[in-house]
Amino acid sequence: MLHAIGGESGRVADVLDLYGNHVITASRTAVDHYDRALVLMRRYEGDPLAALDAALAEDPYFSMAWAVRAELLLQQTDRALVAEARRSIARGRACAGDATEGAHLDAGRMVG
Repeated sequence: MLHAIGGESGRVADVLDLYGNHVITASRTAVDHYDRALVLMRRYEGDPLAALDAALAEDPYFSMAWAVRAELLLQQTDRALVAEARRSIARGRACAGDATEGAHLDAGRMVG
C-alpha cells in the first residue's frame, strides 16, 4: 500500500525525477529536494544529505529518498554512519514502495 503525506489516504503521485525515473511521493516539493540531492551528489558539492532530509520532511513516506539517503551514508568511510543508514533502510521499508525502491533498499541492506 502506498501512503500519502502523513500516512493519510489521498493522492499519491507517481512522478519522474530529473533523470526520468519514476518515484512515488505525494509531494512535488519533496521531488524537487530529492532532485537537488541527486545533482549535489553527482557534482560532489553542497550537502545532499540535507536536501534528502528536506525531501523527507515534505513526505516521510518517500521510499526512494530513504533509499538514496541510506546509500549516501554507506558511501562514506565513517563506520559510525552505518547505524543511521540502517535506520534509513528500515524507514524506507516501512513506506511500502514499489519493486525498484525495494531493490535499492535491499542493496543498501547488503552493504550495511
